[in-house]
Amino acid sequence: LGLAGNATIAQSGGTNTVSVNFYLGDNSGSTGMYTLSGTGSLAVGGTEYVGYSGNGTFTQTGGTNQINSGNSLNLGYNSGSTGTYMLSGGTATITGSVYIGGSSISTGGKGILNVSGIGVLDVGGTLLAYNTPGSVINLNGGTINTAALNLNGVPSLFNWTSGTLNLTGSS
Repeated sequence: LGLAGNATIAQSGGTNTVSVNFYLGDNSGSTGMYTLSGTGSLAVGGTEYVGYSGNGTFTQTGGTNQINSGNSLNLGYNSGSTGTYMLSGGTATITGSVYIGGSSISTGGKGILNVSGIGVLDVGGTLLAYNTPGSVINLNGGTINTAALNLNGVPSLFNWTSGTLNLTGSS
């Protein structure tokens, strides 16, 4: 969504299955927005990029977002991109890792993860935040379950005012 322009999808029911990588805000200057609510279900077989080289926003107030086969969620993947995931209801299950601000400290964009309300984020791998400008994790309610947490040496990337953080491994 948002390959070379702007695109929006609002899903409140049914199942949307993507067997390959899923992009919101693919190219520079593009915007992709996805809203998941109600009983909607999104199943992604590849990596989910929210803000690949453009701007992406994923808003989840209900339903299920499932990233399968050990694949990851990337917020603000490339330099100049912004990826925002707002989870206030429903469940997001990522079998791989979640990368905030790209996949490396030198090439990432701006990644923002907001977990609040009754949202549940289940991460099978590591929840990893790079110190890219503006990148942040906000836990203001809800639950984050993750095998490991890596803030890349910068604890100010994680703002925790309420909610639950469950770690099953090292940090």
